[in-house]
Amino acid sequence: MTPAMTIADERALLERALARDPTAVRELVRYLEPKLLLRADALLRSESGGGRREAMDLVQVAWRDLVAEGWRALKQWDPDRGASLRGYVGVVATNRMVSELRKQRRHSAEQIVPAEELHRLAVLAESLEARVSDREYLGLVVAELREMLTEQGGEAFEVLYLEGLDVDEAIQRTGLTRDSLYSYRRRIKKMVKTIAERLANAPQRASV
Repeated sequence: MTPAMTIADERALLERALARDPTAVRELVRYLEPKLLLRADALLRSESGGGRREAMDLVQVAWRDLVAEGWRALKQWDPDRGASLRGYVGVVATNRMVSELRKQRRHSAEQIVPAEELHRLAVLAESLEARVSDREYLGLVVAELREMLTEQGGEAFEVLYLEGLDVDEAIQRTGLTRDSLYSYRRRIKKMVKTIAERLANAPQRASV
């Protein structure tokens, strides 16, 4: 994989690519595509198996979303929120790939994470003290976490991680006590790590 850039370099590259500089567009694709392939491979291993062709198909789906409507998804990256471009694009791509896999299996489509939540999810993933490879499973981790949490736990997750409220603001919003919110915050981090490790260690399924 191409070495990670600084956020300043990522911003400069994206600005050049958005200005339709052909050299910058090719460089952006080379920089981001390995991350997308890692995400696709990880999802295929954990969900259904699949080979290089299936992974590339998922990557193409993700790219279509990233550049749709005048590159709207890429324009929504805000480096001041703390997520790298690679981290942000990885979350956007995983979210779309999970939706595509569920659609292919005729399951109810995975809820698309609103754009304003994607930065917070990317920062959450990058801040966890977990192996780098665990981040490839972020879309599945978040989906499983939402299913496992109680109603109050889900509310704590929404206000603390998706809305980015501090504890005092979360108390006013939810009515939960300070101790409860701290407890949920610790529990959610442990649950995320547990789910990510389990997915990362899941045996690869053979292609059918």
